[in-house]
Amino acid sequence: MEIKIRAGDYQDRFLSCESKFPCCKAGIGTGKTLLMLVKIYQYCEKYPGTTALIVRKEFTDLHDSTIKDFQQYFSCRVGSDKNYTLPCGSKIMFRHAAEIEVLKNINLGIAGIEQAEEFEDDKQFQFIRDRLRQNNGANIRPLIIIANANGHNWIHQLWIASSEREELDSVSGQYHYKKGEYECLTASTFANERNLPPDFIADCKAKEVEAPNHYKQYILNDDGVTQQDDFVFTFQELEEARKREYAHREGYGLKLVGYDIARYGNDKCAAVCIQQMGALIWKIRFVDEWEKKDLSYTTGRILSTTSELKADGNII
Repeated sequence: MEIKIRAGDYQDRFLSCESKFPCCKAGIGTGKTLLMLVKIYQYCEKYPGTTALIVRKEFTDLHDSTIKDFQQYFSCRVGSDKNYTLPCGSKIMFRHAAEIEVLKNINLGIAGIEQAEEFEDDKQFQFIRDRLRQNNGANIRPLIIIANANGHNWIHQLWIASSEREELDSVSGQYHYKKGEYECLTASTFANERNLPPDFIADCKAKEVEAPNHYKQYILNDDGVTQQDDFVFTFQELEEARKREYAHREGYGLKLVGYDIARYGNDKCAAVCIQQMGALIWKIRFVDEWEKKDLSYTTGRILSTTSELKADGNII
């Protein structure tokens, strides 16, 4: 597959990165998978006899996406054992999360985690990191991460937070982060517009209005948004709530109601009431949903719900 790479952009910088833990956290359509596979394949060719590992959380995604992409990009066939052996003798293994812990005695030269944001924490990252000890003649045994934005998760904490940032192109969200052996390149979908069909780019732009949360997270690569289309509170609202006084006050029993008002498509309006039971302990006391109602009905329902629950405050 041909891909046009510009000198100095996120793709070029990622492919030439020689850090122990290179990461590409970028929007959809930015070529993250291809970049990781090329980086691993080239390493395996450079150091014959290398054992490489590529990981995806779910087996279905590994089989239908990662392996399928690898076979298409390199015009080859991965065996039924989910291994591919290069002509130079290096071997690339494809595994999903449930298979990783049985690899306790394997020595790796290089590894990669695709869609790393699917993992809730860094457990798999740290486990694979322990396996990077193959004596293959290289000076460094990398663990490559590619991911979509998903709030201030473990990827954000390890690669973005407290790192030095270099601006490559702020308009397309291209930044370079460096913290010791942790190096990360970021980009929005529009950073790779030259390699994408015009109708795909047009549809991405349409999502700014039709699916704003999806647009911010998956296209703009915004860490301030999580997988939250149906959540009452956004990630940013929850972060802000931690700073408010009522989260630490004495004399418990405070009730707060959050309302999520559906404006597009077939989404439902939702209401959730939580009550403070301790300094940092809250319990859900009430949940409600409604749909296909006009603004007057929704306004009245919010007012009546707040009154009936005797809520101390509400967030819309």
